[in-house]
Amino acid sequence: MDYIVKYLSSEALFTELESKLTDEFEQLALTCHTCPEKISAIDVAEHSLTNFAATLTRMEKRIQEMFLSMKQKRNMYAPIGKLCDELISKILEDYVYEQHSWMIENDLKGYQLWIPSAFSVCTKWRSVAINTPALWTKIPPLPSKRKVFELFRDRSRSMPLDVVLQIHDDGNQSKSPDVAHGDALREIASRISSLKVSSPEEVMAEFFQTHVGRAEFSSLAILDVSTVFWEEESSFSFNAPAIHTLIWRGLLPPHSLMHPHRLVNLSYTSYSLRSSRILDILSEMPSLEQLSVWSCEENRPIPTVARAKVSLQRLKRLCVRNMYLHEMVHLLHHLIIPPSADIELVLMEMCDEMSMEEFSHLAGPYMPTCHSLEIAKAKPDRCESFESANDIEELFANRHGRGICLTLLSHVRGRIRLQWFRFLSHGYYAQVEGFNTSKLLELLASYPNILTRIDWTHQSGVPLTTSSLITAFSSWPLITHIRIQAHEDDFERFLTALEDTPDIICPALTILDCCGIRFSSVRMASFLEFRKDRGVPIHEIIMTRGFAEGGVDEFIHLVPTVSFIEPEVEPEAKEVDTGSEGEGDTDEDEDEDD
Repeated sequence: MDYIVKYLSSEALFTELESKLTDEFEQLALTCHTCPEKISAIDVAEHSLTNFAATLTRMEKRIQEMFLSMKQKRNMYAPIGKLCDELISKILEDYVYEQHSWMIENDLKGYQLWIPSAFSVCTKWRSVAINTPALWTKIPPLPSKRKVFELFRDRSRSMPLDVVLQIHDDGNQSKSPDVAHGDALREIASRISSLKVSSPEEVMAEFFQTHVGRAEFSSLAILDVSTVFWEEESSFSFNAPAIHTLIWRGLLPPHSLMHPHRLVNLSYTSYSLRSSRILDILSEMPSLEQLSVWSCEENRPIPTVARAKVSLQRLKRLCVRNMYLHEMVHLLHHLIIPPSADIELVLMEMCDEMSMEEFSHLAGPYMPTCHSLEIAKAKPDRCESFESANDIEELFANRHGRGICLTLLSHVRGRIRLQWFRFLSHGYYAQVEGFNTSKLLELLASYPNILTRIDWTHQSGVPLTTSSLITAFSSWPLITHIRIQAHEDDFERFLTALEDTPDIICPALTILDCCGIRFSSVRMASFLEFRKDRGVPIHEIIMTRGFAEGGVDEFIHLVPTVSFIEPEVEPEAKEVDTGSEGEGDTDEDEDEDD
């Protein structure tokens, strides 16, 4: 390859050119005797030089083409060039993503579609990208440039499309050929499988009535609508026979769908929702399997009235957030759902205060069939696949620990989860020190039950009372497993409650999990000895390694099994079998806790 460097050296080329020009001018000086002759000769030389410059330009272009050819040949031998078209297509498909942003104040929905530069990493990749219809199914937000719309429409071939539509009442905007989104929507209506629509103005129903009419969205499976207002008098209905998921933010009109009985998933968010209106809507959707209702309360509560019940025999999950308590109870009372359905109720106390008694009444009807009860701090919701993550993340931001959560498990029905958040009336979070969970235990204990396990986190700031603990746990004779998280002083009150006489509290209790609690080993030994003397011994203690003040020697002989959890990391519990009377090799674990 040295000859290429030699002959393509720009310095060598220009040195040779300069030498030839110098020789020609010296020859001109000898042969041309008059000035006009010399000027004419120089003009000829300049013309030749201009032609040479043009030649250099053509050479530069050819060199660039040669460079491109060399890169293509190199890519053929590089690992990236050996990838099959199917794998390249999969890589590109994974790199295309969409991003949504919300402005809660005026319900504007922002959307961006990102096309990665990998689409043009080389000629082969670009060719694969252009000829892979699946990469072009996410249509850029309408309204958009006509050429951009046609590019995605044509390259996606006949595949189902994901479309984002932003409707604005902006004078003559719809008359522009570049942003004729109404015509574009009708043009691809039969291919749309997912449609996201947003509008901050009161024009959505009118827009669809004008530009879509009764046109069939034959492939539409997911409809996501965000609107401030939908004209009640509008006669428009989405003609979508294949629809299975509806996400609606705003006031949902009663007849917004021609085929509501086809719906499987419904997520409905609106202001001041009333249970009667929700029931009217649900009466047309008997095939629902997942239902999420979120009310952004503004108005004062109004009385509810009796009405016919609504049957949702296929329902698998029901989630109701932020309705007034009496509205929520009215809704649940008028819904007929399978026992296997999971139920989640989220109460956000913003206007009226709710008592612990009222909260316990929500759980009461489910207690008789519940075998496991968990009382913990409330946690931010995790959105389901048919819900809007933006709604949940925005409205539940930074609320961890500002409420209480009950989880009830049963062998004969679905999971019941109840959350209660507290707020100040002006919208800021109340600085709640904690919920009186001992009182809640006492209230829940008043219901018939078959509880065998309790997971209980007592929030700091509210001291436990031994009497309330005795009242509660005396009503749960079948409990075999208790997991408690509390302050050290509250934990000792709990142990005292389990030592009450003459009746034995929780006689079936065999497992005590006190991970995360520092406790006195002498006090634990006293408790274990009491239980053993009464003929109801504890079989297993689960604790955090190193949290027994004084070491485990004080009590390890009183319990057959001690399971240690490492602090913070919390790997799987490591069991130490001490034998029925504490006999056996336990030196290693005792040394670590001394």
